[in-house]
Amino acid sequence: MYNYKESPDISPKIILEKEFSYKWKKEEIKKFEEKWQLLIKMMENREASFEEISELKNEKKKIFSKISNHK
Repeated sequence: MYNYKESPDISPKIILEKEFSYKWKKEEIKKFEEKWQLLIKMMENREASFEEISELKNEKKKIFSKISNHK
């Protein structure tokens, strides 16, 4: 979390730009994919509706397309 008193010489704008342009490492993407698969499996196990699972898979697809653009 940004604290102006602790780091007055660092601009919040720079912090945000750095975070939004972060390039994901292959290992990070792999772990993120595993967590998504676990979430989908948990929803299937609790017998979530087809719509819920489809929505989740679509969201995953959107997120991964954004991540892959930052490789």
